[in-house]
Amino acid sequence: MGGAGNIVAALRLRDRVHQISFLDYPSPLLERIAASMLGSFPALTSLTITSRDHMIPVAVFPEAFLGGSAPRLRSCFLMGIPLFPGIQKLFLSTNQLVELTLRDIPHSGYISPEDVVTCMSAMPNLKQFCLGFRSRESIPSQPNYWRLPPPPTPAVLPSLTEFGFKGASEYMEDLLPRINAPLIYNVSIWLFYLLIFDTPQLYNFLSRTQIFEPSSGAAVSFYDDEVYFRHGHQFSLSITGVTLSRELSSLVQICSLSFPPICSLKRLDIRLNRWSAPHYPGDTDMEYVRWLDFFHPFTALEYLCLDKNAARRIVPALRHSHLAPEGATQMLPALQSLFINELSYPLQEGIVEFVTARQLSGLPVAVYSWDGNSNGSRGTHPSQLDVPVRDI
Repeated sequence: MGGAGNIVAALRLRDRVHQISFLDYPSPLLERIAASMLGSFPALTSLTITSRDHMIPVAVFPEAFLGGSAPRLRSCFLMGIPLFPGIQKLFLSTNQLVELTLRDIPHSGYISPEDVVTCMSAMPNLKQFCLGFRSRESIPSQPNYWRLPPPPTPAVLPSLTEFGFKGASEYMEDLLPRINAPLIYNVSIWLFYLLIFDTPQLYNFLSRTQIFEPSSGAAVSFYDDEVYFRHGHQFSLSITGVTLSRELSSLVQICSLSFPPICSLKRLDIRLNRWSAPHYPGDTDMEYVRWLDFFHPFTALEYLCLDKNAARRIVPALRHSHLAPEGATQMLPALQSLFINELSYPLQEGIVEFVTARQLSGLPVAVYSWDGNSNGSRGTHPSQLDVPVRDI
């Protein structure tokens, strides 16, 4: 432990320490170092402590860490560290803080939404803030705990421009109505899967921002256990711990309730970055319904771009929607162009029926195919498919 002794000796020079960075130290070593940091560090401007080891007890920090005061601190990054009892006192002293990141908070490090906002209110210079819990179990489980009435006036955070949150949607719904950030332009949300999402406060919070640009497109990416939604460069939402069917169901709930500009989007890209899950008896029709429910709010969508895996699941759903006479005018009424990567023969029958129904309804759609190569060569030649296909 000679290295630890040298670190402890260096930390005794508190007046000369400007930056502290401990990356992925074992918990026993972190505890020994933290125990030596009980006095104030008046020159400290940057603090970074990370711990990625989930298999052993997390490090326990003393309540008097940093003497409970860090008046010159401008950047604080804690990952995998429980929020010790004195953390609120410490943060209330950091009125020069610009960047605050609290990620991967373990079960023993819970902090309430009220305390979070109290700390943030004491940071008038705070520009970037991220709060992330390790799992749903990192928060209390009392019934209706998160449904506390919000304060009549939210706390004004005059400098905040970037906000990130990872955790349970219930916690987020209690946190967001307590925040008023007039300059915010970037929001990133990660939510743990829940059977039923109820997120009206997310909608209200986003409505108070200027992060959505009408000209920006949106993209949805599906992974093995996560769905990721991005709108331009200013907003992203991820739902973790889900299967494809649950991803669709979760996304339908949140898209229909939480995104103010969803009905005005012009372009949407969908990628299925996973092996296509097999269909089981009775699954196919239900998946069609989920896809169509997902597309329902996109009433202004003009350009829909699908990778080859997404096309295999979505084209049959679009074809299915237009079997009814009124279907062609109800689903994606503004759609003008459909782009499909590696347009294959098995999809052509469904595309022909889809395009024909659109033409008969007076809402024609052009279908484009490309093979993804930089030279722009065709994936399918126009003569091989009886619908308009062009290069992009």
